Amino acid sequence: MNSVLSVMACLLAGTSPAWAQSAAPTITPGGVVNAADYTPAVAPGMLVAVFGDSMASKVSSVAATPLPTALDGTSVEVNGQAIPLFFVSPKQINAQMPFGITGQVQVRVRTAVGLSTPATVTVVESAPRLFTKTMDGKGEPVLLHNADWSLISAASPARPGEYLILFLTGLGAVSPTIPAGQAGGDNDKYGPLNQVLPGAVTITLGDKQAAILFAGLAPGWVGLYQINLQVPADMFRGTYPLLTRTKDGASQSGVQAPIDGPVGPPLLTGLIVASSSVNGGQSTTGQVTLADIAPEAGVDVQLSSSNSAVRLPATIRIATGQRSATFAIPTTTVSSSQTVTITASLSGVQQAVALVLLQDITGVWSGTASDSSGPGRMTWRLTQTGPTVTGTIFLSTPLGTVVFNGNFSGTVSGQALTFSIDVPRGGIPTLPSCSVTLQGTSTTITNTILMGIYAGTNSCTGPFSNGSFNLTKQ
Repeated sequence: MNSVLSVMACLLAGTSPAWAQSAAPTITPGGVVNAADYTPAVAPGMLVAVFGDSMASKVSSVAATPLPTALDGTSVEVNGQAIPLFFVSPKQINAQMPFGITGQVQVRVRTAVGLSTPATVTVVESAPRLFTKTMDGKGEPVLLHNADWSLISAASPARPGEYLILFLTGLGAVSPTIPAGQAGGDNDKYGPLNQVLPGAVTITLGDKQAAILFAGLAPGWVGLYQINLQVPADMFRGTYPLLTRTKDGASQSGVQAPIDGPVGPPLLTGLIVASSSVNGGQSTTGQVTLADIAPEAGVDVQLSSSNSAVRLPATIRIATGQRSATFAIPTTTVSSSQTVTITASLSGVQQAVALVLLQDITGVWSGTASDSSGPGRMTWRLTQTGPTVTGTIFLSTPLGTVVFNGNFSGTVSGQALTFSIDVPRGGIPTLPSCSVTLQGTSTTITNTILMGIYAGTNSCTGPFSNGSFNLTKQ
């Protein structure tokens, strides 16, 4: 338990050298953050850090409760009201947000020298953030064995069915209510336990939900929340993402807890697709990979897509003794290019990959064209492979006289087609010694209509411009 107290004391006390204060305090832009992962997620009653300059004349901290609202001439005001302080220094202040506030608030630092300009902070009803051993919100959580209050670690993992204690901040309102700066109740010296509403918080380890026995302010601590939970009995051995959720969102990603259960399916380590892009209506393949070979009876990996244009099987089985399996990815035609996320899941571990579905303009397109050299009839015969389009182009006068035959090359990107047309010598019947080069782009591209603009140069007659085309698919 001493190691836990040391971690939490460091989080609340902060570190900063002494500084001679001669200027008014300033708050760094975006410098009001929570004290767990140092992001702008802030809730009532949450432990927060304020970063800036000239915010105190020296380093001062306090351990007794209730916390003061001023330390050595420094205070932090939220909407004009001073809030409880743990620690002040020239460049960092640790404090507690008051309860009972939500929405945008104005935060200022006041010293004997002056008052900072306000920092606007958005306060939501709850913003769970987990404390970690590295004190930066990443890696292993401050998670304890209930039996002896020792830290969970790779050397001392949790076990299925075991009771654990998790420390965090940002769960918001508690009952009975409590003033900011006052220690959480302990059913004794500090009064009754201060708990969040039943069902307001959930915890998952991987894809399994843990039972919660208590969620509220940690007894004897200010702004520190505690969740007593039980590891699901059917957890396999592994390291699992740990997430706390409320109606307002989930705790930060990247926090993981080791579990020492029976050996389960190997870890899902990879998901790839054969092509990063495919024409809508065509197919490609994907592959899932495990860290080790699949055990007897194989392993079923769940598959999902963010878009119904990509049709995946619900699961893909990796056979006994194999580390990977390949699956088909059929698609449907799309009216515009779009990015689809394919996700594979196994025992709470997910892998994701992006697949770009391209609008396929393969086929014959015919319609009108006009530029500074006059009107005409234009026909494109195109073949698309991935984003690359190749083909031929034919242009005639309104009366049917051939103007030129050329080669087409282009690229589909998003909802745009950029292209070039090369008409070699001999491609213009009336000017056999001349060549033409065109550059253009689409303004409208659907499954049935292609419209756009172009400009070019005739090697004999010079440049021509103001080109436009309006084609329909035949």
